[in-house]
Amino acid sequence: MSKAKFSLRLEHIKRIRFIRNEIKKKLIKSISVNNNIKNSLRFYGVTLKRKPMNIYKITNQHKICLLRSRHRGVFRQFSMSRHTLKALNYEARIQNIKTISW
Repeated sequence: MSKAKFSLRLEHIKRIRFIRNEIKKKLIKSISVNNNIKNSLRFYGVTLKRKPMNIYKITNQHKICLLRSRHRGVFRQFSMSRHTLKALNYEARIQNIKTISW
């Protein structure tokens, strides 16, 4: 497996784990707030809510260039690195980009 495919796979796994973690947080919060549930279950929900579940944060995930799989210098609007944008702009494949000094 190449390095680019491995890094993309790793980012995909991180995003899936983050989504699962967020679903768990919302479920625990709804249990601890609901008044129709037994007090023992609500107390259990409150104790789970206090535990740190910050293992998978969205800030730990990287933006990756779609073409070169580069982590640094990635523009959000295009999801491409600055090197890729410069090359595509030089070939005039991307429209409506004004270059100041490249």
